[in-house]
Amino acid sequence: MGLVVRLIACMKKIILITITAVLVSCNSQKTDFELCGLGIKVMPYYFTGLKYDGEIYKIEKELKKQWIIPKTNNNGIAKVRFKVNCHGDIGDLHYQEYDTNYIQTQLNDSIEIQLMKSVSELSDWITGVDDDGKACNSHSFLSFRIENGHIIEILPK
Repeated sequence: MGLVVRLIACMKKIILITITAVLVSCNSQKTDFELCGLGIKVMPYYFTGLKYDGEIYKIEKELKKQWIIPKTNNNGIAKVRFKVNCHGDIGDLHYQEYDTNYIQTQLNDSIEIQLMKSVSELSDWITGVDDDGKACNSHSFLSFRIENGHIIEILPK
């Protein structure tokens, strides 16, 4: 009987995680996100001057106040790559996980869910500009160093 109860509890957790992942993936990526112009030209943040209003300190504050520490301790680096269009909208998010030696690995699923949701909600982007001084599409990333489930550092600074 005890085995059946544990199995049911485990199945409930799996279903909850699956539903949460589906909801987050459906809501975290803006389906109406469009790049400006033809969308062909997307320049790196360090060429365009793309930045976040309040910089990394505000991003860190926003993420840490929502952060729920996973039950299983994980160490590693989570990276979220994204694009910001000429209007300051964020989209086209991609997620990768690495161990502390930068070898691709898998961290706790809740880390991915939380980071993708939080990054997709960052809305205070100051758009990058092209050589003519006009707002342009940029791509950037945020890397999160995770120790024992805690966000220790966010890059780039």
